Amino acid sequence: MPGPVLPGQARSPDPARPEPLLPPGRLTRRQRAEREAVRISEQYHWKRGFLALADALDRENWGKLRESIEREIECGMTPEEFELMLQLRAYWHEQIHFRSPYTSRYDSLPWGLGLALIRRSAGVPCLDEMIILIERLYEYAEVACSKRSLPAFAQRLGAILDRADPDVDLEYWLCAQEARCSFR
Repeated sequence: MPGPVLPGQARSPDPARPEPLLPPGRLTRRQRAEREAVRISEQYHWKRGFLALADALDRENWGKLRESIEREIECGMTPEEFELMLQLRAYWHEQIHFRSPYTSRYDSLPWGLGLALIRRSAGVPCLDEMIILIERLYEYAEVACSKRSLPAFAQRLGAILDRADPDVDLEYWLCAQEARCSFR
């Protein structure tokens, strides 16, 4: 099974499922995605975000995704945050250890939680920095949070972010917490 398409990469056609032949005047899935990406780009003045939007919306059942994207844009999400968020969500989805044993609800990184992570870092970090931070937060959550009351990592991560000082860089805060744990 092919991996997720990251922003800026072209989606290669799936040889098992070619684009169906459409009647004249009907749009392909990609054309619909590009049309919606143009609308969102123009509505929110996202000149840089068009390609990432089109790639994200080039899928079946994209209505909820579009709603989430527009909601977060209205709340201030930038094209740079969006591109990083797509990469983080793809990474998160592949990590079995982040999942709850009881529900699939937390199989993907919630938009608000992911953007909170990005925004609590100094500047807009790169994907590798975020992956390292998330894995360190996972290790910290294993020690600091109850799996019984918060079975999914997304829940534990939300609790950690609620405890962390919002005015302090998250990585610095985590270093201080890890140091406190190692001296116990």
